[in-house]
Amino acid sequence: MKGILRNILLITLVVAIASCNAFKKNKPGKGLPDNGQLMGIAPVAKPNMERPNGMVYVPPGTFHLGPSDEDISFSYVTRNRQVSIPGFWMDATEITNNEYRQFVTWVRDSLAYKILFGQGINKPDDTTAVDWKKVRTIKWDKATIEKLNELNLAPDNRLFGKVEIDPDKLVYRVEFFDLNNAAKRENMGLPRKNFIVRRDQKVYPDTLVWMRDFTYSYNEPMTRRYFAHPSFGNYPVVGITWKQAEAFANWRTRYMNNYLERKKFATDGEYRLPTEAEWEYAARGNRTGSMFG
Repeated sequence: MKGILRNILLITLVVAIASCNAFKKNKPGKGLPDNGQLMGIAPVAKPNMERPNGMVYVPPGTFHLGPSDEDISFSYVTRNRQVSIPGFWMDATEITNNEYRQFVTWVRDSLAYKILFGQGINKPDDTTAVDWKKVRTIKWDKATIEKLNELNLAPDNRLFGKVEIDPDKLVYRVEFFDLNNAAKRENMGLPRKNFIVRRDQKVYPDTLVWMRDFTYSYNEPMTRRYFAHPSFGNYPVVGITWKQAEAFANWRTRYMNNYLERKKFATDGEYRLPTEAEWEYAARGNRTGSMFG
């Protein structure tokens, strides 16, 4: 009798274990479950929980957007309003010359790759993927620069005949999907290509702003050295337009997501410029009634 009970208990345990295995969650990347049950399929990519370099987290909250000082004239031209802000990450400081130079160098190297190893930057294969292992083998000496005819200054623009890269030819292709336009009801059903935005953007800073915007100051040394000299590497980048800032954010998103894809991580959101509400909320430092600069 004891043997029969033991066998029944053993069979029960085997059935229970088999049942547990039948309803085990499907592992990421294993395809469709083959047990006849709705188990769901987890994404293959792993979540990325790393803190963005150089950024601080601004927690969600509610504040009054607009002027916080007394409206003496009672004009009510810019009346404040209550706004709720979700949490977001923001750079702790301005983008530095060194950080922006990484963007400029990336553009230069990708264009040089197309000239040295492809068919040139103005040929039909402009979309050729850049092999960054080959890029690292490029020696930026005089002989190499002379081969980059499509990127160099024209002979009549050279000082003392020195062959240099033309900053105006360092152009980045901005590319993104316009979600706001695609979400409009009148655009439902239109082809996806209608909402892909592409534009070319020059990326080199306008160093002449030091003299153009400060007429009565002696800023010739800043014009010559501020972006190029290592002493100013950790200073805020100057001479960047709104469009260039957007291009930098677009590149930063692309640069990060390419890395995450190589490491099999889930791609994060996008880098972008803060909205007016986000900027004011961060500047107030969670103090609704405080003044801000």
